[in-house]
Amino acid sequence: EFAVAATVHNEYVESHENSASRDVSVWDSVHTVRCIRQAPDVYNYEAISSIMVGIVTPKGARVRLSGTVTRGLTREGVRRQTHQSPAEMHVSVVGSLIEEIDVLAYKEIETIYFSKSGQILSKLRKETAAEADMQAAHSALMAESMAQWNKAAEAAEVGAQRMAEKGDDSPAPNF
Repeated sequence: EFAVAATVHNEYVESHENSASRDVSVWDSVHTVRCIRQAPDVYNYEAISSIMVGIVTPKGARVRLSGTVTRGLTREGVRRQTHQSPAEMHVSVVGSLIEEIDVLAYKEIETIYFSKSGQILSKLRKETAAEADMQAAHSALMAESMAQWNKAAEAAEVGAQRMAEKGDDSPAPNF
């Protein structure tokens, strides 16, 4: 009987059209495999894997998705070739078991986490763009208001000058 642990690091990089920015999604998987001898050339392998996920957005803000994905698989290994040592069989079975569980977990992560986080990031980008649009509209409104204010002030000044020229002693409007 023995146990082995292995880690696998994966990255997914998504570049955005017409932009130098990119999103980087990272996940690390930890696999623990236990092997129990059932008979002289028959072994039972039990694998448990956990996957941790993280996302880096274009502006460098780190987003952590809470929790992990944990999956388990069981496989029986039988040494059929007498020239194959038990160690060679173990390496082969453990390697293929880890690869299989990592691929299954990857598909689940891609389906659940990355599609959901893509939706969230897309919404955040839209909200950021909407905020920028609102800010631009506010600035345009302020510029228009200032232009109208300046026109009103100029008109008041012209009116005051005309009244002064006519000799009218009424107070000029104060702006």
